[in-house]
Amino acid sequence: LYEAKMIHHYNHRWATLQDGEAGESSPAEAEEPGPDDTVQPRYWVEAREVYLRTADLPKELLDGLRDRNTPAIVQSVAHLLFAHWLWQELDDPAEMAAGELSSAWKRFAGRHPFVRDLAVMQSNPRGNGPASISSFGPSNLPPATPLHGIGKNGKPRTAWYLAGQITAVSAYPDPRRSPLHLTDSVPRLRDEAEALDFAEDCLRRAAPRWLTGWRDITNSTNERTVVGGVFPLSAVGNNLPVWTASAKPTGVLPALLSSFACDFAARLKVGGTHLNFFIAKQIPALPPTAFDQPMPWSKADAAIQDWFLPRILELTFTSWDLEPFANDCGYHGPPFRWDEERRFLLRCELDAAFFHLYLPADEHGGWRPVRRSDGCPCDETSTELSKLERLFPTPRDAVAYVMDTFP
Repeated sequence: LYEAKMIHHYNHRWATLQDGEAGESSPAEAEEPGPDDTVQPRYWVEAREVYLRTADLPKELLDGLRDRNTPAIVQSVAHLLFAHWLWQELDDPAEMAAGELSSAWKRFAGRHPFVRDLAVMQSNPRGNGPASISSFGPSNLPPATPLHGIGKNGKPRTAWYLAGQITAVSAYPDPRRSPLHLTDSVPRLRDEAEALDFAEDCLRRAAPRWLTGWRDITNSTNERTVVGGVFPLSAVGNNLPVWTASAKPTGVLPALLSSFACDFAARLKVGGTHLNFFIAKQIPALPPTAFDQPMPWSKADAAIQDWFLPRILELTFTSWDLEPFANDCGYHGPPFRWDEERRFLLRCELDAAFFHLYLPADEHGGWRPVRRSDGCPCDETSTELSKLERLFPTPRDAVAYVMDTFP
């Protein structure tokens, strides 16, 4: 279990349990950390509990796994695999008529015999009709809505219902967008036991391999207000909330939140000693599309993220336990050496680059009006720009003011 005091900017080994004692030691007081060094936690949590809280899986499957409800797990696995099979075998499953699902399900059952043992429930789609077990036929559909969305008034919950007027399978999500990355290598599931084993494997694979967290305990008078970073997949305590990102480049988000530009805005919002969720949600993070643009400080024909990621990687990937983070950033080499002097220079470069993005300047160093394309809610007017220039004649003056607010 990672505690908030264990992480810092670009350092997931900031503090550790010392010789089994209650006290902590900081790498700043010890020798240069090596690529095999890891933190020693005070507490441990069963890995499966962490997977259940972080895995990106359908809710009904997670609920079944959490409750160890075998029928719900098996039904959910059938739902998940049939969706994958439809998107793999058909050009556009959403255009398939309901009646065609019957023959599609029979072919799917030939691939995964375990589904033949599922009880097919025949009931009204609204959940207020009689339910009965019947053999599979053209009047019954395989699961097309989540398990928890079917069945009311105490009637059996089931993922099967009467075809009626339903003519599409739009309820099936595209599994190609799932972190599971199901492919042709999905094993042939012959019975319930194999379906249960597959569900547990899905749980492990759908969990993230690293997390980004921040210290809840803080203060606007501290040296830094937003303190956090990347750390290996672990359990976390109440004072180490976690950020998640779905859009790429995910590796840039931790660096953005560690920048002076972002921290300055957070300092103006924190009124006590906690960086609560409602404050964290107000932090002005640049949109992912901002990092797809050409570099404004260089004539090189490359996107901003191509400049950021190598520096972020060198600062973050200093031990093997963050290899998954490096792989997600496209790097498959060994960890980088911990060099304090070089790390300081890299952080200076990153902070300067973030100021360029947050405080846009023209080619002469003057203010450039902010546009919607920059991620601003609206285009900046000439009146607004004039007010800004009266306070800070140039972006460089604004940067100087921001830096002066930090100890």
